[in-house]
Amino acid sequence: MARLLLSNKANTTQQQKVMRAMKDTAQTETTYTNIAVPYYGSMARPGRGFESIYILASTCAETGIVEDTRIETWTGRSARELAAWLADKKVSGIIADGFSLALEKALNSLNIWSHQEAPGEVHDVIERHWRHMVKAA
Repeated sequence: MARLLLSNKANTTQQQKVMRAMKDTAQTETTYTNIAVPYYGSMARPGRGFESIYILASTCAETGIVEDTRIETWTGRSARELAAWLADKKVSGIIADGFSLALEKALNSLNIWSHQEAPGEVHDVIERHWRHMVKAA
C-alpha cells in the first residue's frame, strides 16, 4: 500500500512540474496578428478569371516584426465580400494606400482595422505602421 501511495505522490509531483512548465511556456509564447497588404496588380487564370493578390503577413504582436508572409488570391468583387474573405483568413488589419468608404464600413463591421500608408515593401510598410502606433500610444 505504501508503495502505491508513493507512486501516486510521485505522479502528482510530476503533474505539478508539467503544469508549471506549461504555465511558463504560456507566459512566454509569442502572439501573432495577421495583417493584409494588397499587391497592386492581378492575374488571370483559366476557370478563375481575374484574381486580386494579397500578401498576408504574420506579425509579432509585441514587436511588430513580420515573422512570415504568404500570398493569397481573392476573386470577389464587392467590399463586403473582401471584408468577409479577410475575416475568414483571420486578418486583424489591412494596410493599403487608400480605401473606399464602402470597404472601410465593411471592415469596421467585422472589427478589422484599416490604415492608409504609402506603398513599399511589405515588411517596411508594416514595421513603419507599428512604429507609428507605438509612438501614438
